[in-house]
Order: sequence, then structure tokens, then C-alpha cells
Amino acid sequence: MTRALAALLCLWLALPAFAQDVPDYEEWERVAVRAENAVATARASERAFETLRAEVDGWRAEFLAAQDTNAARLETLRTQIEALGPAPEGLERFETIANAPP
Repeated sequence: MTRALAALLCLWLALPAFAQDVPDYEEWERVAVRAENAVATARASERAFETLRAEVDGWRAEFLAAQDTNAARLETLRTQIEALGPAPEGLERFETIANAPP
């Protein structure tokens, strides 16, 4: 039980790190829809396509940067959880609760 609580505490303390530098997915959706519509209709000017391409390229760079933002912290948490060893016996009730549908 102590190990499970320690693991939960580690995860809870890490939550602020996960919230940092999150891309604005709603804005990305708007840009992606604009780009898809421009390509589908083929009515945009060459300049408009270049502008859209630059925007999509900027988003690509942002997503690639966000992909590695928490990699070191996640690896630390994985190592800490592995160091706790297997869960103690008698936690079936907690597993049932954890696996219950929302």
C-alpha cells in the first residue's frame, strides 16, 4: 500500500510538468482545416499556399519540440515506479476501481 501511495504521489507531483508548453490544439485545428480546404478547392493563390505552408511548418516544429518536452521527467518517473517493485497483495479492490469505466 505504501508503494502504491508513493507512486501516486510521484505522479501527482509531476502533473505541473505535463501541463507546460502544451500546443494550442484548437488553433492547430483551425489552421489544418484552412489548409485542407485550400488544397481541396485549389482556389488559393500561390502566396496563400506559401503562407499556409509556413504556418503548417511552424506547427510541425512546435509539435516536435513538445514531443520531447517531458521526456527526461517521464523517464525518471518510470525508473522510480519500477524501483518500487511489484504491487503488494490485496489491492484487487483498488484495481477494480482504477479499471472501472468513467
